[in-house]
Amino acid sequence: MISYRIYKYESLDLYNWSSFNWIFLFKVVRFQTLGYTFNDMYAFLQMSRSWVDDRPFMYENVWGYHHKIHNYYTVLLWGPLCRAFGAYGLFAVQAGLLLISYAAVNEQLYKRHLQDWARYVLLGVVLFGPVSFWLNDHPNIGWHTELTYLPFALLFALALLRRVRLPAIIAGIAIILVKEDGAVLAAMIHLAYEGIQFTRKRSGQPLWKWLGQRRFWLITIGWGVVFLLGMLWVGYKNNFAEPRLQIALTLLAGNIFEKVFWSQMALLFGHSIILLVPIIGVLGLLVVQTKNNLGNRLFLLWRAWAWAS
Repeated sequence: MISYRIYKYESLDLYNWSSFNWIFLFKVVRFQTLGYTFNDMYAFLQMSRSWVDDRPFMYENVWGYHHKIHNYYTVLLWGPLCRAFGAYGLFAVQAGLLLISYAAVNEQLYKRHLQDWARYVLLGVVLFGPVSFWLNDHPNIGWHTELTYLPFALLFALALLRRVRLPAIIAGIAIILVKEDGAVLAAMIHLAYEGIQFTRKRSGQPLWKWLGQRRFWLITIGWGVVFLLGMLWVGYKNNFAEPRLQIALTLLAGNIFEKVFWSQMALLFGHSIILLVPIIGVLGLLVVQTKNNLGNRLFLLWRAWAWAS
């Protein structure tokens, strides 16, 4: 089983708790100053409490019966906390899940005898890098159920690495229940793990031969089926009205020849590259630490998933 304990070293314990206390405190201050102006956080607050408040299932005052739009089922777990503490319950869930997942990651890195400086740099970038800052505090929304993708994804990856089936199944199900596209994220994590196993067992073979493995296609097709079932379930609940994906494709077709469209896409792409720079730098340091061809292949695998995402 994945151990969720935090190391008993006093400095490490202080490091973990103080970091997440600051995250929670920052969210509280931002909420008090009305820094969040969009409606998603309030919609999730109402959805999570719907079954506690004896209201229609996942009903909220912005979009109505939200379960017809998305499969946001994990928010129901936070209902009692939100009933007791309001939006602070959502912030506590986020900080708590991050604490559990980061402590588990730190434990895994410690057991792998990663040098202390590299371990703390990695955790520091994950915690305080620009990507994580955006994840933990969207400037307008404040909280979204997709924020829980990160801790659940870390726990899923750790469960696969430790080869413990039940925690992997639980974490995988949690990812799927965050939102209908969670199956895509779970598939990439699962395939990345299988790619790691392939590079370790067959280090002499080129990485592209992994695509010819039967297990690769079983995992890809399996998660693809899960994703399609989730989308069909959303369509069924909404009487198969025009999905958001079709709306997006229609907008794309109508604007693809516009100069404004391409300038906006270039701007968004540039922002994404800038956000990835700290992560690329840390992964580069870790690759140097491995001092073998395996690290380079894993770095290549990560870059492939990053581009695909």
